Amino acid sequence: MKFLRYLGCSLCFLIAIVSRGQNPDFTALLARAQRGEVQAQANLGAMYYNNKEYRQAVEWLTKAAQQGNADAQCNLAVCYADGTGVLRDNKKAIEWLTKAAQQNNAIAQFNLGLCYENGNLVTRNYTKAIEWYSKVAALGFADAQYKLGNCYLTTKDFSKAVEWFTKAAEQNYAVSQYELGRCYAKGVGVKMDRAKAAEWFTRAAEQNLADAQYQLGLCYQDGLGVTQNLAKARALFTQAANQGNTLAQAKLKESPAIAVTIPKQTGLEIATKPTVSATAADKPVEPSVAAAASKPAENTAAVSPPATAEIARTETKPEEAKPVKEIKPADDELPADTALDSSLPKLADKGKASAQYQLGNHYYSGAGVEKNYQTAAEWYLRAANQGYAEAQDKLGWCYQQGRGVARDLQQAKVWYDKAAQRGLADAQYHLGLLYHERAVSVNPHGLGDSRATAWFLKAARQGHAKAQYQLGWCYAYHYGVPRDYIQAMAWFAKSAKQGCAPAQYELGLCYRDGKGVEKNRQTATALFNEAAAQDYAPAIALLKKK
Repeated sequence: MKFLRYLGCSLCFLIAIVSRGQNPDFTALLARAQRGEVQAQANLGAMYYNNKEYRQAVEWLTKAAQQGNADAQCNLAVCYADGTGVLRDNKKAIEWLTKAAQQNNAIAQFNLGLCYENGNLVTRNYTKAIEWYSKVAALGFADAQYKLGNCYLTTKDFSKAVEWFTKAAEQNYAVSQYELGRCYAKGVGVKMDRAKAAEWFTRAAEQNLADAQYQLGLCYQDGLGVTQNLAKARALFTQAANQGNTLAQAKLKESPAIAVTIPKQTGLEIATKPTVSATAADKPVEPSVAAAASKPAENTAAVSPPATAEIARTETKPEEAKPVKEIKPADDELPADTALDSSLPKLADKGKASAQYQLGNHYYSGAGVEKNYQTAAEWYLRAANQGYAEAQDKLGWCYQQGRGVARDLQQAKVWYDKAAQRGLADAQYHLGLLYHERAVSVNPHGLGDSRATAWFLKAARQGHAKAQYQLGWCYAYHYGVPRDYIQAMAWFAKSAKQGCAPAQYELGLCYRDGKGVEKNRQTATALFNEAAAQDYAPAIALLKKK
């Protein structure tokens, strides 16, 4: 179980976190480590680190690192960079990070790129930054492609900058889309093309990137690459100004023709970062159990986004949850618990979408009929093709899990997206998880995928408890949005009120540590007890420590 550790100066490291409370086999793990099993030593070191027993952590991480375990080498680099459990030593931090990178560890390679680009732990060296970013970018990671483009831009190799900005932009990486728009607008590294500039600004602006909204507003104001439209310009300037873009705010003040009143509360705005998707579970992805890489449990510093990607924080009070949108299929709804009798198959055969969906549910669960995922998927498909959102969502789940159909994450995304676009909260949540899981497993240097956060937001606004929890977690651990403990606490509270155990636990941590709310040990303990009553392991483990 691996979590990304964020240090200052835009440096991120891997930390594999396993807590004793979540690992009842601690004694067995210790015995394996003492027998010399390298992976056990690496895991034990990470466990000690998570429990703030740093000297023991360094001892076991060192044993594993010296035997070539790349994750342990990355984690040991964190210890030397931070001075946790050992004297701070930038040289050793870089040495261990380099050893991991030389084993083709993508996390270490990306982090070395960050170190050399930013002059963190080492002297700034763009040649070396490009060398390490290139290895990760070649694997298709949008973050690295963008950073590589940025290095080439800084070193004035403009055609290369455009090449890599394009690769990341095509993966829907908003900041890269914005930079590519600037290149086309100014003729940097590519022939000037105002229409293409406006196109890329549009794609980034649609993901609520404030700088792109401002630039696109200028395009509409002056008719650059688009037909002049002052109303659109005004709307875009307002969107950017609401996110704190000072140029847009100044534009609204100085131009009476397009001036509008900026509302005091703008809610949540999100800018997209990395791309891609992978497996997701049918429950929230807990910070403590992500499969390949996620965020730290607590007390970590956030990665500062590039200047061009800076998203100013808006009013921190989240919107009240809106009523769940009613999804109307092409026919009249059948009750969700329609029994399997002779009429249901007949209605399904006649093309009634709700009957097809309900029949699929019976085959999927084995309620009143022998369980058959393939038949279930067939009925879901027939209903989904009629635009029945619940069936589209369930069909996406079948593709994601490989139940009744060959496992196909792209098809899962297609069907989730169809249902999500129709406003189905479950589908919005599942789509967010799909983006989240791929971002933390395929793209483990973990700068986050704001598309995940955006879909969590849509579902959370409809009162979806698991999405509210995930959104709170995104704010708490700087995933796709700026870290904001007030927002995190507010969304955890909404989810906890609906009985979501992970949210109760995280809200308890907020009260215990005074993050986003005044410290209150009594309230924290009550919340831990609520989560523990639902057999939530981290809460049980925490209460046992007291």
